[in-house]
Amino acid sequence: MHLGVLLFVPGKVNQIPEDYRIGVFACGCACLGTVAVVLDIISFKVTGKSYLDLAYSWPGALGMIALWGLGAGIAGLAGSGLGILTGKSIACYATGFAWPPILPRVFQSVQLDLEDEQEDQDSLDGAES
Repeated sequence: MHLGVLLFVPGKVNQIPEDYRIGVFACGCACLGTVAVVLDIISFKVTGKSYLDLAYSWPGALGMIALWGLGAGIAGLAGSGLGILTGKSIACYATGFAWPPILPRVFQSVQLDLEDEQEDQDSLDGAES
């Protein structure tokens, strides 16, 4: 029910309870990531071109479907949980279809935040001495 609201009813994200929003967003990203790679496989079989620049062989393509969805879900969970990605439908679609460039940015943002906190802690420790 909540996943349907996120994916198919734009502007109604507020109907999803606050406690579930991050999880629903991550599941939505995973579903859309799976849809993206399935569509790319179909395109690859029909035209011989992969828009995601992936090479498919059978049965390895089944693993690619699962891992692409999992990667999109992890990117959505991390990005939404850290406040980098909004819980809106468009962010869910973008993360599901384009998570490989998004995930490194999420990790880079976390690393910068940790470095800033460490510098703040070091400056506080220096001021106390």
